[in-house]
Amino acid sequence: MKKFISALKLRTAHFALCTLCIVLCAMLTACGDAGKFTVEATFDNVESPTLRIVFVGDSGLTNATVPRDEKGTIRFAGHSTEPTLLVITGDRGAVLARAIVAGGDALKVRGDARDGDALYITGNAVTERWLAFRQKQDPLYDAAPCTALDDSIVAYATAHPGDMVSAALLICDHSNVTTDAKAVGALEALAPEARPASLATSAMTIASLMPTVAKSVDELRLFDDDGKRYETFSTAGRRSVLLFWSPIDSTFKAHFAFLDNVRRREASPLVADINMDGDSTRWQRALKPFVERPWRHLWSPTGPLEPALEPLGVRRTPLYLVTDTTGTIIYRGADTTAVLRSLR
Repeated sequence: MKKFISALKLRTAHFALCTLCIVLCAMLTACGDAGKFTVEATFDNVESPTLRIVFVGDSGLTNATVPRDEKGTIRFAGHSTEPTLLVITGDRGAVLARAIVAGGDALKVRGDARDGDALYITGNAVTERWLAFRQKQDPLYDAAPCTALDDSIVAYATAHPGDMVSAALLICDHSNVTTDAKAVGALEALAPEARPASLATSAMTIASLMPTVAKSVDELRLFDDDGKRYETFSTAGRRSVLLFWSPIDSTFKAHFAFLDNVRRREASPLVADINMDGDSTRWQRALKPFVERPWRHLWSPTGPLEPALEPLGVRRTPLYLVTDTTGTIIYRGADTTAVLRSLR
């Protein structure tokens, strides 16, 4: 009987020890997963077999090349206990999506490399509100100078001091948050929880790695209107008006009529239209009624990811770039009235 009781006690102690080990392992696993987040992203019109994910997390800077599966989707898991900026780029650095992410998030991203408006992100509430602001103020993001966008950002931040979106807008989207007095004041007025240091650190680190949007256009090497060979289009010494368009948007006919009007102006600028649709047949069919118009008709086979266009950051159409005689971009946007005003 004593032997039986001793054996029972031993087995009970062994069971208790095993239970304790299981509990400890579970706790350690939970702690290890506390900062884990996942990303599932699918982008149309990307020819590269990989995309890049860049963020600053618990282990510092991560700049990972992630393969796309047969459906064009990437899947990635990272760790960041604190909120951080995450950027998805093409293989040459063109930014496809930006998000705020932290442990526990399961981001789902759907987009189109040729169309910056066709972006959908779920899985982080701050990111969703940030994206909603960007889409609502979309015309301001393409406008140059940035005064109207900067004012809109400061106004939002002033009205929402407890919202982390305010910090994201000021840190990531404002043209100069470090020197503009209004922006600096709006950032300092945010509640501490709305401006985590991790967000500012990650944004500054990633910004140093990202290609900047070009402020001038000297020449473009693209296909000409027969779609068979690359041609160099130079803006040297002349003002120029460049229209980026797609036949999917039926308004291109009105924009072509506008280009005709611009061309007829006194001291007419150099004019060119650049098709961003990857389907050359659709492009040539749409262009056929206008091919005799006396300006250059160019084609970018890979849309905004074409090496000649990537530095210009063209993510939506229609878009005009107006340059002065030095090639400096003096207007960027879709407002034809502003195009004419910039040419005066």
